[in-house]
Amino acid sequence: GRVRGSPLWEMVNNFRGEGYEEELMVLEKAPEEPAGELPSLVVKVEETSTGRENIKVQEKITSSPSSPLLVLLLSSMPRGGSTLLTEMLSTKERSITFFEPLWPLQKKKCIEDEQCVTQYLADVFACNYNPDFERWLKTKDLFLSYFSSDAKECTRITDQKAKELCLKKLNLREMCLLSPIRIIKVIRARMAWMKNLLSNNSLDLKIIHLIRDPRGSLYSISKFKDWNKDPHERCLGLQEDLQSFDQLSQEFPTKLLQVKYENLSLHPHNVSKDILQFLYGDGNLPEYLVTYISTHMTNNSESHSMSTTKESKKQYEAWRFKMPQKMLKVVQDEPTCLYSIKHMQHTLFKDQKHARNSSISLFVS
Repeated sequence: GRVRGSPLWEMVNNFRGEGYEEELMVLEKAPEEPAGELPSLVVKVEETSTGRENIKVQEKITSSPSSPLLVLLLSSMPRGGSTLLTEMLSTKERSITFFEPLWPLQKKKCIEDEQCVTQYLADVFACNYNPDFERWLKTKDLFLSYFSSDAKECTRITDQKAKELCLKKLNLREMCLLSPIRIIKVIRARMAWMKNLLSNNSLDLKIIHLIRDPRGSLYSISKFKDWNKDPHERCLGLQEDLQSFDQLSQEFPTKLLQVKYENLSLHPHNVSKDILQFLYGDGNLPEYLVTYISTHMTNNSESHSMSTTKESKKQYEAWRFKMPQKMLKVVQDEPTCLYSIKHMQHTLFKDQKHARNSSISLFVS
C-alpha cells in the first residue's frame, strides 16, 4: 500500500491531471517528466518477460525532513543573473539544488502547459522522479555541479573512469530526500502558474523572482546562435511575470521576494542579507557567502559565457556601451519591453549616444 499523509505527496497527488502521465512505468518515456512514485519509495528497474522495462517500487524508510524548505528561483528571462544567484543560494549547508530541471521539456508540449509544469516542479521538489531523470542529470556537468558539494567534486574529476565511478556512487534521490532545503532554479516557467503551489499552506515554499532590464538580457541573448531573440516573445513573459508578481505578492507577502539583478550587482551584501532574511529568518551573512561575493563579484577575470566571476558593478550595465543603435530602438519600441523597463524604473535612452553617456544613470531618480 502507499504511504500517504506527507504534504509533498498530497501536493504531487493533487496536481496530477491532463498533460502529465500519472504512471510513467516505461523508462523510455523519461526524461520528459521526472515522475515516479512516492518520495518515500525506492525505485528498482526490472526487465519483464516481454523485454519491456518496468519500474518495481519498494517501500523504503528514510529520515527525510517532514517539511523541507522549498525554494523556487524563477527568472523571467535567460541571461538575467540566475546562474550567479543559484550559485550563491547553493552555498547553503545541507541544501540541494536542481539547476534547470525543466530543460528536458523545452521541446515538449508540457512546457507550455501550466498544470504539467506545476506537476513536474512538484515532483522534483518531492524528489519524486524515476531513474532516467537522475541519469540525465548526471550527463550535465554544469547542472549537476550545483546539486551539492559532493556532486560538484565528481564533475571536476578529469579521469573518465574515476569520474564515472564517482557519479555512480551518488544517489541524488536519497540526497534530495535527506535535504531540509531544496532549491529549484528555472527560466522556463511563468509566475502566474505558481499560485496553486503558493496556496498550499502545508508547504514551506518561498519564491524568489529574479528580474533584469530586458535590454541587458536581450543583448546577451543576441550573442547565442540558436536562442530565441524575439523581443516581443521574451518581454511578454517578463511583463506577465511582473504583473503576476504584483498580484500574488499581495496575497502571499511572506512567500515572495523580487530581486533585481542590477541591485544584486551594485549591492551584493545588502541584497544577500535581504534574501537570507526572507528564506531563513536570519540576515547575517555567513563567512562562506562573504568569501563568495568577494571572489565572484569583485573580480574581472571572466572566463566564458556562463561564468559568474565578473566585476558585477560594471557588468550589470555593460550592454549600454555595446548595444547597436538598431537593437536599442527595436527593444525600446516593443510595448512589452517598454512596459518592463518602465516598471523597473529604468531610463529610456533616446539613442546609442545617450545610452553610452556614463554620466546618465540607468535608474530613474
